[in-house]
Amino acid sequence: MDYLYKAEIENVVDGDTIDVSIDLSSFPRLKDLIRFQVIPELIDVGFQLHIPADWAIQMGYGDKKMWLRSERIRLYGINAPEKNTEPGKVSMGYVRSLLPPGACIMLRTLRVKQRTKQEKYGRYLGIIFLEDGTNLNDELVRRGFAVPFMTNPS
Repeated sequence: MDYLYKAEIENVVDGDTIDVSIDLSSFPRLKDLIRFQVIPELIDVGFQLHIPADWAIQMGYGDKKMWLRSERIRLYGINAPEKNTEPGKVSMGYVRSLLPPGACIMLRTLRVKQRTKQEKYGRYLGIIFLEDGTNLNDELVRRGFAVPFMTNPS
């Protein structure tokens, strides 16, 4: 299962890791629950968070916002050079040029091997979509700023 959110860039850590603030109220499943009138007592909004149904309803109607601040995201399926190397500095510079602080993105997080936090540093795995719809993960590989690195989601 994956989750899709609107998010704002806080910081680019390196060529394949960013810090974001996530608008949990943008989670499309909230609107689906209201539309189909299937509202369990607690709603899983991702990031190991479950919210009460009445909050979810208010968020789904746009009456309430809920932000998750300073969440570290590892870009899924790619590996950029280490930031202390020259290629790593170039890769990080390119990502920073596309994602200045405050930039709006769409973030799709993924569950990998039935765990929400997959990798050893506790970062969530995500795919970043720029405002024009460009998949940043793919773009970094296409432009040579990263190489593919696959983990099997399930």
